Order: sequence, then C-alpha cells, then structure tokens
Amino acid sequence: MYDVYISNTLLPIAPEKITTQINGKNETATLINDGEVSILKSPGLTTVSFITLFPNVKYPFAQYPDGYHAAGYYLNKLEALMNKKPFQFIVTRKTPKDKKLFNTNLTVSLENYQIIDDAREGMDIKVQINLKQFKDYGTKTFTVEKPSPTAPTIVNPQRIESTAPSKPSSSGGGGHGSSGGGKTKTYKVCIPGMSTLSVKATSVQAAITKAAGTWTGDIIVDGTTYYVVKGKISQRPANKTTVPATVKKVVDKVKTTAKKVADTVKTVVTKVTDFFKKATTPKTTTKVIKPAAKNLGNKLMLKK
Repeated sequence: MYDVYISNTLLPIAPEKITTQINGKNETATLINDGEVSILKSPGLTTVSFITLFPNVKYPFAQYPDGYHAAGYYLNKLEALMNKKPFQFIVTRKTPKDKKLFNTNLTVSLENYQIIDDAREGMDIKVQINLKQFKDYGTKTFTVEKPSPTAPTIVNPQRIESTAPSKPSSSGGGGHGSSGGGKTKTYKVCIPGMSTLSVKATSVQAAITKAAGTWTGDIIVDGTTYYVVKGKISQRPANKTTVPATVKKVVDKVKTTAKKVADTVKTVVTKVTDFFKKATTPKTTTKVIKPAAKNLGNKLMLKK
C-alpha cells in the first residue's frame, strides 16, 4: 500500500507507477589520439514522473482524510504549486500486513503537469505530473578593497625580442617565413605518434606554434619534418654523447671495485688449487732397516 503526498495533500488514489530517475552528470572527453576518457562528476537533480487519477465520484477505495473532494480541488492545488516555492514529495510504503517499508521524502518543484480527459475514465480526470529535485543554495558576498594610493605600481617588463612574434616577410611563401605575403592557408601538423591537426596560419612557424605550443622534438608539417625547440624551428643538434662527470666517477669506481674482486678471486682460486694438489700427491716413505743386534748371550756361552 502506497500513500503519496504532494505538499501535505494526500492523493486520493495512489499512482499505478512512479518513475524516479537519478540523473548523472558525467562527461566524455575526446583525446588528441582519438581516444576517449570519462570525467566523473557529482550526480545531477533527481526527476519524478507519474500519472494519477482525480475522481469526480466518491469511491470506497479512495482516501479522503479531510472529507471528499472533487477533481477540481486537486487541480487548484497543482496550480498553486506552480509558483517559485519548493515543496515536499513524500511516498510511504507498507505491506498488506501493515509492515513499513522504505519511504521517499524529496524537496521538489512542480516542473509541469498535463490534464488528460479520457472517455474510458468516465467523469474522472487523469493528470501527468513531472517533478524535479530542489536543492538549497546560497551566495557569498565579498568586499573589494581599493588599492592604497601609496601602493607600488607594477609595470609589465618589455617583451624580449627573441620571444616576440615574428613579423611576416614581404617575400612570397617560404618554408619558415610567411606564406603568400601573409595570406592564411591550412597546414597539416602532426607530432609523430599523434593525430594530424588542420591549422590555419600564415606560416609554418605560426602553424607549429598554434598546434604544438612549446613542444620540443620532431614535428611534421605538410609532409616535411622539422625540429623545434619549445615551439620554435631550430637546427637539429649533433648526435654527441657526453657522459656527465658524476656518471664517469661512478663508472670508474665500479671498474676499480671489479678489478679488486677479480684479483681476490684469482688469489683464492690459486690457493685452493695448491691445496688440492698437495692433498692428491702420494707420499714417499723411506724404510730404514736397522742391523740385527748381536746376541751377546750366545757369545758368552761359547767362550765358556
């Protein structure tokens, strides 16, 4: 069983269907390489829509807490709600056994409503109602203080000549200067590995500045590859590899340590080899044969 309230007014007959839509505000952005990413944002305002019946007959199943009211009474209520003030939209839910379920309580505004006269409904009136969630908001005020008369005046420094925009030359189209005496043409600009951009400019340099900004590296304009440094066409540097002093010190230290380790390993191997050689060589033993001792006892017996 559902009870539906619109600004403290109970609808006599609950709608057959109520649609509540929670609107998202996420956005999709297209990257320079034609890929897409999703930008997540907080949810938008919730919208509620339903069709209700305002009877012109007192039905036994309809609810009239303050007594019976015809359809015109509720239509006047809706017309009054079309002002600039929000109101509460409340839905209470419970089972046939009077067990309470979850409720809906939203602060909304009446966006629009549509009155439907349908012959199948007899003398009753159908109304389609559309509501939108309302959120309170406020404004912050601040005071702008005038600068003190004694405050120092900041003057913008003069533009450095090397960073000033180059003036188009009077001569005809050149690769790096103006094209056609300052006439605008469309250039195809592409950073390797990225999408090609169509840029309208008066020169190749202007097209590179518009498309790549402060890019440093190779860039292709109308099929020709240029080398730029911070967006300016420059001479490609020579391929010289210079080893920083810190890296050189580390390399020398590693070499010295490796040599010491190699010497230590060599010494250990030599000692182990000598040890095994001594352990496996057979020992030569010299047997000393002692002369037999004379039997002095026998000699004494012969003399006697």
